[in-house]
Amino acid sequence: IWLKLPQAKNKTYFRAQSSAGFKAQDLINWQSQIAAQLLIQNAPSDWQSEQLDDWKKQHKVNLFLNQNATTLTFDGSTENENLAQLLRLYYAYQLETNIKQGLDDSKESLLRTINLQHEKNDDRERLKALSKLRYGVESIDYLPTQDELNDLSEQELDQQWRKMSVAPTTFFIVNDMDAEDVKKTVRRYLAAIPRTKTLDSTHILPTTGKDSVRFPMNLEPKDDVRIWFFTPHQWQGKDALSVSILRNIVANKLKLSLRDEHLGIYSLRFDSTLNPETQRIESELSFASNPAMTEKLIQQAHLVLQALPQQISEEDVKQAKNQFIQAEKQRLEQPDVWLNRLVLSENHFADPRYLSDMRSLHDGITLENIRGMAANIYHAENQKVFITTPKENVQ
Repeated sequence: IWLKLPQAKNKTYFRAQSSAGFKAQDLINWQSQIAAQLLIQNAPSDWQSEQLDDWKKQHKVNLFLNQNATTLTFDGSTENENLAQLLRLYYAYQLETNIKQGLDDSKESLLRTINLQHEKNDDRERLKALSKLRYGVESIDYLPTQDELNDLSEQELDQQWRKMSVAPTTFFIVNDMDAEDVKKTVRRYLAAIPRTKTLDSTHILPTTGKDSVRFPMNLEPKDDVRIWFFTPHQWQGKDALSVSILRNIVANKLKLSLRDEHLGIYSLRFDSTLNPETQRIESELSFASNPAMTEKLIQQAHLVLQALPQQISEEDVKQAKNQFIQAEKQRLEQPDVWLNRLVLSENHFADPRYLSDMRSLHDGITLENIRGMAANIYHAENQKVFITTPKENVQ
């Protein structure tokens, strides 16, 4: 998928995205993560890492690899005249690179993590309790046994990478080059890379329902409060914008109410986003408080969040809209923003419609629309509260 963008000037921005995330069912979770981390650190064929670094500097090529639970992504950039070198390097990572070095260091690092998991300490137990509250399991990460780690070889990691590298991949290119030049270079370096089947991922989501947990750990006489809540909501660009607009408005309403009307609260933060992967409006409120005031503050936050639509004024929306227009003007000069939105549009609509829709997004920033979305932010029945309290002997 190619976007001709004058703002890219003399540079090319590249992304290759596949379904080879570490939660893919055909992969071994922890092995695929090590394979991805080490592959990008190794040089293709019989090259040494130092040779590759010199070559990348000479050709002004940058290429990075990132893996999350559901996707594997290569991100790269270079000057237009070096597009062929960028794609040639990507090809080399796909078909000509084996893991030759770095495994021993990775084993040592992962072994330290494994040993920490087995230690009984407050912070580890707190994380387990938090994970149990939100996800229904004590850990959402799978770690190997010490024997499995000791037996791991470079050949096994190469096998994992071969499975990952043949997953169907979508290529995104943003530049201001001639269309035929781009097509010719893409055909030469990308068309022949073999692909097989899409890898299905298992995604562990925060569970539904309402619950709370207190965990005594703080050495100071304070409570650390974290509140998560979510509302199922299909991703759309205009709705994602409304949620982002509301983020600051809601934070200000909470700060005004909880700080001005009560004592003993600090470090208040609020975040909310319409997550395109989970199709949920996901929010988190956190603050530190005087333990004697915690329950009252949680109840006050509950009242503020429930009454959000009525609290939002025309002036709130006008100010937010003006800030968005100014910030968006600057964002649209950044090629990486266009690339991210091109990817988002393809992932959700299988076409570039969002690139057209986003030019008129500000038209949807109205009092009616923002109040309507505000009614969807808070879902008291899908809410988890985790309070880290003082240890019993802390005065």
